[in-house]
Amino acid sequence: MITNTARSRERSQVRATIQETPAHRLDVSLERGAYGTHLMLITFVPTARNPEEQVKFQTTLSDTELRNFEKVLSAAVASATI
Repeated sequence: MITNTARSRERSQVRATIQETPAHRLDVSLERGAYGTHLMLITFVPTARNPEEQVKFQTTLSDTELRNFEKVLSAAVASATI
């Protein structure tokens, strides 16, 4: 599921679950800010001793870097066999 929340005119956030099993969930979050787009990969393990979301990777991408990332993802999707 993709959620889209607008916080203000300059900032908006999109979050989606990429992979989910009974043992774990992997989400991606993109938030547009003043310095670029903040990308986060977030995991959740419901069976952990202290279940909580954990940010496993994060970075801020410029518009050019975000377009390059989009190209890589689009190429991967285009070459995937469903």
